[in-house]
Amino acid sequence: MATVSTSATPADVRKRGLINGAAAFGWWGFVFPLLLLATQARLKAIGYLGTSGANGLDWSLEFLCQRTIWALVFCLVLLAWLGRWNEAGDLLGSRRSVTFLSATALLLALNWIGFVYGAATERLSHASLGYYINPLFSVALGVVVLGEHLRRLQMIAIALATMGVAWETFRLGHLPWISLIVAGGFGLYGLFRKQIRATAIGGLTVETLALLPIAAAYLAWREFAGPTLAFGSDTVVTVLLILSGAATAAPLIWFANAAKQLPLSTVAFLQFVVPTGQLLMAVTLNGESLRTAALVSFAFIWAGVVAFLYDIRLATRREAPEGGAVLTEY
Repeated sequence: MATVSTSATPADVRKRGLINGAAAFGWWGFVFPLLLLATQARLKAIGYLGTSGANGLDWSLEFLCQRTIWALVFCLVLLAWLGRWNEAGDLLGSRRSVTFLSATALLLALNWIGFVYGAATERLSHASLGYYINPLFSVALGVVVLGEHLRRLQMIAIALATMGVAWETFRLGHLPWISLIVAGGFGLYGLFRKQIRATAIGGLTVETLALLPIAAAYLAWREFAGPTLAFGSDTVVTVLLILSGAATAAPLIWFANAAKQLPLSTVAFLQFVVPTGQLLMAVTLNGESLRTAALVSFAFIWAGVVAFLYDIRLATRREAPEGGAVLTEY
């Protein structure tokens, strides 16, 4: 639950927020891609993708399902350990909450599959581009769906991002669909999540529970009639798939705390660690190269990001609260 801390100084809270934020975004940007790429490297080393009959999409769908199941297990263990069953129980008792969280579960799965498939097909850089676009897409959603008004720098940022996507479409000869799935899935996820009050652990528990029947059905089909499952084919791969559950849930908890302890401008800046880390991983570990034409797309997006961050910085200075209590999650 959330309580008001009267003993912690603003500097202490900001320090904790920076630690939580760096942990969350650093994890999403570097550690999780590393776990995914390490799993894929192991699969290649044991010849799984060449002999099992599974292709990149099969592997991506299995990873999504395994991640869902093990994230649910991790959340249930964590709720039991913390004695916070009510966080999931209250949500499950509300039809509105279940409806919204079932929708966000599907959107989260869409985002995950775009990211994993991008890595599996040596297009992790495309997923990275999607995460650069995502905050700008979220601002656009706020205008279209929630009737929010754009400030001038926000309009410039969205225009630059649109030009980046347009150039990438021209360069590829088709829409950069991996980037758009990643950005669209997570942007809509954020929009739907705003409609309901749910903690990181409680919300993720219900979301993974909603996805469980789909994940179990797909894995059962793979076990009896489809390509051989990666899970159980090798000890290292199996352990890494199990760890994907904790690797999914832990950064969400850190992020929830950081969002309460840091100014919006700082959170907005830190979130771009994620696509930057993924882009570095794509180039250094996933055998991808960025040609000049591709860098033009990123240049437009990066320019939009700079305008976006500068706008938030100005807005935060104008709206900075005059002191007050500090909200902290326990």
